[in-house]
Amino acid sequence: QDSGCSGLIGVCSTTAQRGALDWLPQFERVISAAWPEKVVGSNVLQGYSPTNVWPVGEIVRELRPENQAKR
Repeated sequence: QDSGCSGLIGVCSTTAQRGALDWLPQFERVISAAWPEKVVGSNVLQGYSPTNVWPVGEIVRELRPENQAKR
């Protein structure tokens, strides 16, 4: 099972993939006009740490219906 973008793209129809490629320039033009400055590699959220996400993920997973019966 693929994960990430390649997995998402793989489950899309050929028509959807083609449409995404065809519309890409229009989306890039509109988005770059709205956000002219690209910020890559910087952490916008102060105090964010990947380790902060794990406890939250654990709590959220406990709330899934399939995990409710295990209590």
